[in-house]
Amino acid sequence: MRTQTELQQRMEQIEELLERLGNDKLTALGRFLRERVSYPEHFVILLGETSSGKTSLINGMLGQERLTASARPTTGTVIELMDDLELEAEATFRVNEEATLESISRDRFHELSMHPDSNLARLRLMVPQFPHELKGLRLFDTPGYDSLANEHEEVLKDFIPNSDVIVYVVSYRVGFKENDHQFMQYIQNVLQPTTEFVLVVNRVPSDVERSDRRILEIVQHAEDSLHRSLQYFLVPTVQQSPQGPPKPVLPVAADLWEYLKINLLSPQRQEALLHSLTHYQKDLLSLIQQEAEKTLAFAKANQAEKDAVASGIHTFLEQEEQIRMKIKMTFAKLNDQLPRLFNTATERIAIKLQAQIEEANKWTSQDECAQFVQAHSMPLLVRQETKTITEYLMRELERLDAEIESLLNTAVEKFEYEVRVEAPSFEPLMISLTRNVAKDVIGAGLVQFFAQYGGAGGAGAGVANAASHGLKVLGDAFGHTFSRSTHNGLTSFLAKIGATSTRAISAAAIVFVEGAFFVYEALTWQGKLGKAIDRALVEWQQNALSGSQESLTELEEHNYQNFHEYFTAYREAFAVSEVEEEEEVRFAIVQQILLQTQKMIDELDETLQEALV
Repeated sequence: MRTQTELQQRMEQIEELLERLGNDKLTALGRFLRERVSYPEHFVILLGETSSGKTSLINGMLGQERLTASARPTTGTVIELMDDLELEAEATFRVNEEATLESISRDRFHELSMHPDSNLARLRLMVPQFPHELKGLRLFDTPGYDSLANEHEEVLKDFIPNSDVIVYVVSYRVGFKENDHQFMQYIQNVLQPTTEFVLVVNRVPSDVERSDRRILEIVQHAEDSLHRSLQYFLVPTVQQSPQGPPKPVLPVAADLWEYLKINLLSPQRQEALLHSLTHYQKDLLSLIQQEAEKTLAFAKANQAEKDAVASGIHTFLEQEEQIRMKIKMTFAKLNDQLPRLFNTATERIAIKLQAQIEEANKWTSQDECAQFVQAHSMPLLVRQETKTITEYLMRELERLDAEIESLLNTAVEKFEYEVRVEAPSFEPLMISLTRNVAKDVIGAGLVQFFAQYGGAGGAGAGVANAASHGLKVLGDAFGHTFSRSTHNGLTSFLAKIGATSTRAISAAAIVFVEGAFFVYEALTWQGKLGKAIDRALVEWQQNALSGSQESLTELEEHNYQNFHEYFTAYREAFAVSEVEEEEEVRFAIVQQILLQTQKMIDELDETLQEALV
């Protein structure tokens, strides 16, 4: 079994190699990995609808009101809590959209939590230590689903897939609603197999027990939505004492926090974290190996080989423009098709609803019919049509993926052949590059981990969990070449369409109610109800179409950026290497680095293989 001490000792050897190699980019990666090895982190995210009591739950854990809890819905700000044993008092920061970290006052922190500005990504509160011996915790308090889909897409794409534990909070009084179902449907698509999912039923009356019918209904709905059995906790309502001055009412959930501590510090989770960090050390050694291979290749190659590589890489990089155009054309087609798709969906829904209304002997009153259509039929039909639209979009995106895969495979094979035949000095570099790019394309490599964590933008300004990021998890529905980043982007895109549609139908229901409930003529209510439905569906179509087109534009840019990074790796690997030191001296140093690196990689391969036995 790997130990923390072994990882730290190996890290010291790797840093010695980096110092001799003298590559600034890899040295920065080395410093980053050392911090992750020395100070492992655990990611816990609180999710749930607005006013379910997530913030109060955190305040209860902290033992005092450090975060602002509001009974009324706000715009929604993501707040992150971290511990730092070197702090003497709590410190407050803002993480900006460009991933920079900025110290702010406590008053400004409170103000931004209620009214965030356009450049705020999230807020961060750092405390000297957490109660319940929760060390190395990164705890995220999030707003409701609608706010996440509109204002905080990073939570959907990055935070949830990187979580060790998800705590989902439902209010006992409100119960499990449609938005909770939609949210859990999304979570199911990006949930890692190792992520623990905990359900909290909050603000439970003191006389209610686990066998209570409402409790069992909430748990059953959640398990059905997520398709897994759940560990759940009841947090009782805390009453304000009638005596003495008013003070914050903080819920006590000691059993929940104790459960999280046991889960996060379990031997299985610690072993998984060490396993991922060991893989990252191997990744860093592979990048050192690649850089050493590059230096040796340019030192050994004759001019004919260098010219052949320059010509080959130029031809290869031309494929990027072809891929960009394919992406552009596909998304232009999808944008053109969306209005037609939503228009057809609206017509089908209207026909089906009208047929229900005309079943006169089915309804005892107009109110009964109107309420059934508003609460059941219309949302159900909208969900079905939205699913049809998203399935069409996925088929088109899968086809695009297959076309790009074919282009890339042909271009890479041609370039590799040219290197082997015309520039054999560069073949070891090509082998190293192909292996390293493959890891980062699936999002499991150290470079992707570093970039997602925040890179040079600030001290952990991004969100990336070492344990979950090291897993090679690809959605079967998205094709084997989709990266994790692309997979999460697609899932977030589809969830956003679903959220937009759900939100739009809620707004449309208001239009529907205003038109339907002021019908007085007994003989004409069906016609007037049909007109109210038509107005509501037009409202839904306009709002859902607008939101979907905006999401599609974001996904197009995300798609292109992924492939741009792929070509950038090849561009940088075969860029002309300048040797500043005396050539023979530098050649000898790099050869020693290469030998030592290969030895350490072989040792790590044995260690990782033993862990599988």
